[in-house]
Amino acid sequence: MVTVIDIRKLNSGIKLSLIELINIIDPRRTENFFENMRLQEPAVIPLVLWGLLSTFVCILLPIFIYDYLLLNIILILLFLFTIWLGNYITDFLLSSGYFTYLGYFISCVYGKVDNVTATKVGFLYFFTGIFFAVCMAHVVIRFSNREIELEESFSFVAYSVIPALLGGIFAASSLTYVLCFLFVAYSVYIFYIAIKVRVGFERAGIVMITTILSSGAITIIAFRLLALLLGVPTWAF
Repeated sequence: MVTVIDIRKLNSGIKLSLIELINIIDPRRTENFFENMRLQEPAVIPLVLWGLLSTFVCILLPIFIYDYLLLNIILILLFLFTIWLGNYITDFLLSSGYFTYLGYFISCVYGKVDNVTATKVGFLYFFTGIFFAVCMAHVVIRFSNREIELEESFSFVAYSVIPALLGGIFAASSLTYVLCFLFVAYSVYIFYIAIKVRVGFERAGIVMITTILSSGAITIIAFRLLALLLGVPTWAF
């Protein structure tokens, strides 16, 4: 059996992503977007497979073949395979995260590390961004004042962090690095709007702060552990 990629569906998906991205970042449309957004649970199995397989490849492949091109090819294939298995919002999130990978990879290539280490650093930030989003989707359920299903929390969290992940491309140069923080700050604002719309105005600030702090603490631990597993020196990131 041969699987054929429907180019028309691919094109329509890209167009829809661009339209939704405009609606997310346009302050005049943000609230309305979150009121009527589509809801989807995270594609858990594809995400877990992507995270585990990509991590194993980054750890094991350089031991036998120290070639950054081969490492990147395999990582791209795993990324595309995950996109193929995933759903729309999960794919949108992952595709945005790849911009973060590129930003930190390019930054390290032109820095003081070799290309294999640069690939590991790029993946480290890529993985961390996705992990943070999934973690927030679960944590926000705990702190909200009403029952929220995972499909709802994951959807508005994913849409909120997408600008920050896209802004990761600006890590490529020290001249544009400050833009990364601006994109992160705007994502925090979007997250606040999303909580206000989906959870309620009264607890929006508290839910936002507790969710970000709790998820941030967990993500920092995961970041350090992954850096240790990948063998990335502290000075490299």
